[in-house]
Amino acid sequence: MKTKQAAILCGGLGTRLIPVTSKIPKCMVSVAGKPFLEYVLLHLKKQGIKKALLLTGYLHGQIKEYFGNEFEGIEIEYSPEGSPLGTGGALKNAKGKLEETFFLLNGDTYFPVALGELETALLKNKSALAVLSAYLNSEKIAPNNLLVDDEEKILQYGGKNCNCVDAGASVWRKESLRLIKTVPCSLEKDIYPELIKHGYIYASKTDVRFYDIGTFERLKIAEEFFKGR
Repeated sequence: MKTKQAAILCGGLGTRLIPVTSKIPKCMVSVAGKPFLEYVLLHLKKQGIKKALLLTGYLHGQIKEYFGNEFEGIEIEYSPEGSPLGTGGALKNAKGKLEETFFLLNGDTYFPVALGELETALLKNKSALAVLSAYLNSEKIAPNNLLVDDEEKILQYGGKNCNCVDAGASVWRKESLRLIKTVPCSLEKDIYPELIKHGYIYASKTDVRFYDIGTFERLKIAEEFFKGR
């Protein structure tokens, strides 16, 4: 696997987890005795990722104090935002620190997929600027929000008739950032539609399920999953 850098979105306010997130960033919420982000980074280590760029915002200092500049052999860099920029804006803000290809993960989602599958899909589809992991949703854990065709091109993000779920892991070519023209902006609402319009975004289908801590119900499920691991 040639791609050795992962950018992780860690700037969310975690409003659905208040009061837990009143004083800590969502990615630092304790799950089975560890900050959730630690599980994400440990999975990256297993995948051979050497560099992690944390796109931080809310209570950035707590994340940096805990992880520092190195964790389990992974070099840690930070791209803090002074004010909320949205997921797309956070990526644009980090442009100077991003490599030519990079993985993009959510700091509140643990997704134990082989990242090399994403890279393979990016290399196979020469027109692709991004490839999203698309969960086939065999366990019906969330509403489908991706429409993917037989050639694994993404035709729609959100709305009716979708057949997969965005699992929160993707791989990008840095040149895709030219599509981010204004900030703040959202990947889901502003950037994915542009990529879809031009045929630049594909999927890598998988039946590997993900675990996120977006709500108290999902936090409980993640807690059960990580107990004893």
